[in-house]
Amino acid sequence: MIQNQQHSGGIRSAPSSAFVPFLAFLLWGFGCSGYEIEIREYDFDRAYNGYTYFSVWSAGRIIAVDMDGTTLWNSFDLGKISMGTANGFRYIEEESLVVCLRNEKPMAVRTDDYEVVFDGKYDKAHHSVLMTPERTIMYLARERIDGIVGDFWSPEGCLLADVIKEIEMDTKEIIWEWHLIDHLDPTENHASQKSFLSELHECPEWAHGNSIKFIPNYSYQGNNYSTVLYNARFLDTFWMIDYASGDVLWSCGQHGTFGRRESPEEVVFSATHEVDIVTDDTFIMYDNGSNRSSLRSRALKISVDPLTDEVAEIWSWRHPDMYDWWGGDADELPNGNVLIANTTQGRIIEVTPEGEIVWDMRIGLNSFTPHSVYQLQRVPY
Repeated sequence: MIQNQQHSGGIRSAPSSAFVPFLAFLLWGFGCSGYEIEIREYDFDRAYNGYTYFSVWSAGRIIAVDMDGTTLWNSFDLGKISMGTANGFRYIEEESLVVCLRNEKPMAVRTDDYEVVFDGKYDKAHHSVLMTPERTIMYLARERIDGIVGDFWSPEGCLLADVIKEIEMDTKEIIWEWHLIDHLDPTENHASQKSFLSELHECPEWAHGNSIKFIPNYSYQGNNYSTVLYNARFLDTFWMIDYASGDVLWSCGQHGTFGRRESPEEVVFSATHEVDIVTDDTFIMYDNGSNRSSLRSRALKISVDPLTDEVAEIWSWRHPDMYDWWGGDADELPNGNVLIANTTQGRIIEVTPEGEIVWDMRIGLNSFTPHSVYQLQRVPY
């Protein structure tokens, strides 16, 4: 079945002049007032049928569509104001809320009437946000650290480090924080070279975290923990954090407690986005591959054993044309299929464990100009 949907939007606020060259390079169709959706493949019997929520970086909105591509919710309708770019979000089914980031602060919007039920303070919030089981909001933010020594950080002598924060919706008080700088030394643990993304800030970015997940019942060494899963793109590493104590239970990747690969051996995963848990020892992610010689992106599942310091690839899938140097998402669905955001192609793909495509959606300004799909979530009918 092929379904084309054309939609119109409202007035967007323009980016500041300092960011125009960067955004012009990065985005297709930025500043557009509409979008087109096309469903190129839909296998009803094998797809996990539901509503697909996704954020569109280049159009500054979060959209929900059904399996035929019909728009059911569009955050652009929220006062005709753009939601901002690179906005992390989660749809909370029980609450009928979209929790998202807008203008570097967390907010929550009710999907049936677009009422803003929570609007947090400006806090350099970026990339990822969620609602905990206690109905608090947790999100990524940045903090400036000065006095950093070492040739890598010269001449600035400062960096921007990630902070995970938890805020009460009623009082807007910060009730929990976790600082990466307390658990890792930036003079010994940093990327091989500074990213040009760091030029957007007053100091170079250190880790560029891009996803957090709250796991209320994680089993480790015979104990159950509430944990926070945090991924840092620039460091090719993700962390499992004990929520109660703030201690790192383990971390996997190039700057982790295990999982490092020495050159010329290829890294296990590279510049990843949206690391998520499948089981206590299985994780799924969008492996961008920017630090590998092949420059190919893929959806990747790995198994980890922190007790033996072992990590292994157990499943991966990629389209021959799939390379995203930024963005991307991969979610395992309840029926075992995997839903994938191919950011720069404006494409969302659902594949079976055998790698067969059972749903294929494209979004763009038109058939030649794709929008950039940053993050996604499938909600069952």
